Amino acid sequence: DSCSSGTAAPLGATPVGDGEDCAVNFAVQGGAAVAAVALLLYLGDGEDDGAPDAEVPMRRTGDVWHARLPHVPHYCRYAYRCTTVDFETGEILQNVVVDPYAKQLEAPLKWRERQRPRRAVVFDSAGKFDWQGDQPPWLHGGEHQHRCVYEMHVRGFTAHPNSGVAHPGTFLGVVEKIPHLVCLGITAVELLPVFEFDELASGVNGGVNYWGYAPEHFFSPMARYGTPDDFRTMVRALHAHGIEVYLDVVFNHTGGDTLEVLGRDVYYITAPDGSHTNYSGCGNTLCPASPVVSFLVADALRYWVTMMHVDGFRFDEAPILLRTETGALAEGSSLLQAMAEDLTFNHTTFIAESWDAGGAFTLGTFARQYGWSEWNGRFRDSVRSFVKGTDGFAGDMARCIAGSSEVYRTSPRHSINFVTCHDGFSLRDLVSYNTKNNLANGEANRDGIDDNCSWNCGSEGPTTDPEIDRLRQRQMRNFVVALTVSRGTPMLLMGDEYGHTKGGNNNAWCQDGLLNYFDWDAAEEDRDGLARFVSLCLQFRADHTLLCAERFVNEKDIEWHGADGGAPDWSRSSRFVAFTLKDTARSEFLYVAFNARWEPADVRVPRADSCVWLRVADTALPPPHDFVPYNPPPAALTASGTYHMPDHSTVILCAAM
Repeated sequence: DSCSSGTAAPLGATPVGDGEDCAVNFAVQGGAAVAAVALLLYLGDGEDDGAPDAEVPMRRTGDVWHARLPHVPHYCRYAYRCTTVDFETGEILQNVVVDPYAKQLEAPLKWRERQRPRRAVVFDSAGKFDWQGDQPPWLHGGEHQHRCVYEMHVRGFTAHPNSGVAHPGTFLGVVEKIPHLVCLGITAVELLPVFEFDELASGVNGGVNYWGYAPEHFFSPMARYGTPDDFRTMVRALHAHGIEVYLDVVFNHTGGDTLEVLGRDVYYITAPDGSHTNYSGCGNTLCPASPVVSFLVADALRYWVTMMHVDGFRFDEAPILLRTETGALAEGSSLLQAMAEDLTFNHTTFIAESWDAGGAFTLGTFARQYGWSEWNGRFRDSVRSFVKGTDGFAGDMARCIAGSSEVYRTSPRHSINFVTCHDGFSLRDLVSYNTKNNLANGEANRDGIDDNCSWNCGSEGPTTDPEIDRLRQRQMRNFVVALTVSRGTPMLLMGDEYGHTKGGNNNAWCQDGLLNYFDWDAAEEDRDGLARFVSLCLQFRADHTLLCAERFVNEKDIEWHGADGGAPDWSRSSRFVAFTLKDTARSEFLYVAFNARWEPADVRVPRADSCVWLRVADTALPPPHDFVPYNPPPAALTASGTYHMPDHSTVILCAAM
């Protein structure tokens, strides 16, 4: 059938009318170098790499190319052929690209499968999915009080041969393992990138891009993880168990060549000579100050919230969102202001990674100006340093426990507290390695950061020394307690609950294998060990508003102590932090002490009026005595009211009438 010119808005493939073979308007944004665009239509089974079945020239309005077809079969797929001109050489180039607004791609379904030329599906299933009355967890109180984020990789969560799931390494595989998340006490999962990316395009010694920080499209889920409806099924199932879904999104650079072909001048921050800038550390930098990119980002976020029911987003290298067309850091952003005013995002959680590869560090900026949460890198570094016994961090440790009010001035809710994340050592490796071991990545150990604030507890890597192993067990539990008792939102890294090791690799972005896969046998073997401790800590936190209140502590809430029960020691040499949290209205008292000294301490515990101190947790004790949340035994206090704490240990006591 004949086509018409259509309209320049909205961008993407938009059905006009109802029915399987309705009219469709196609529109795509290009740059100054685009001389012509043709719409390519494919009606076959998608297995061939041949010529399109039809080619339709598109009309130009401004820099938008558009066309409307009166009857489009429901099985039709499409792409664009762009004719561009190199203004310096006069060379005319032709490239086939996929619509940046495509909701579903015809991409390989098997991991590491050869990449055929990609095409987009015209009709996606967004409006036909049965959500079965799905509601976001915040409607049932999940938006307030206790939260715990679990950073995880969709493929790595169930790809291990011992996962026992029917759909390993996929969205549906996650569904099968939701009981683990519920048992652990997780209230939100933060998924490493799930936008379509090419895992074979790493460019490093033929390696694999396992993490996925190279998005080729912002609307379509990774085909190797499942279909859009598989993603929706996962979200629906997680919501049914009170778990929110956050996506780790990469709006700072791109993989593939779609936006490059459509217009480097429109989509990227470029140098004066027209070359790419590299504030992302990945070879190019998106330009959020460009209206075209600003609309693209906002439209993508709006789609994932409205049509995929996503609850929040963590923005990789978020300061790039503040960069201008020249790359300079601006004080504000029209994109971020528009997002703040968009009612679509009223209940959406936005989380910033407050640093980028260009040297920007904006901790506190996104919280202060736009009400976002932020990965609190200062919490990570301060807690790591104090727990391992570094001088000069007692005061910083106390500030972290109190909610980092010097950074987040209105509420500790803005602080995402973490000790480990995908980028860096796992919790086990943090207490087992002094130096990184990234040789397997193929870059001669040059990649990954060198300063990890880690301590191997006396021996590098695996050990058969029982004393070192016991110390490492204490240290891992000490970090978990720090997350438990600090105001803010704790975040756990997938696998840390059972002590997963990556062999000291602190940059495992290209490791698609057991190094990164969740080991379900190991988790089962540790069910009564660290995993039990983590789960009980999170439950204890959820049960005590003293720990998860969304306001900063004040003088009525907290009292700081020294090891002798007197005034706290904030000197540079201090390695002891203790405090009592008080809720007199509920007759609730908690005493927490961290002994990061190299020697034991007999700690004088403060008096609790008409109460008896009960021992809830002691990281120096073996399981199951390390955490006894129900009917806890009386604290082993001497006649003088002291409690013996071995070196590098933590204790939680609660007072009972």
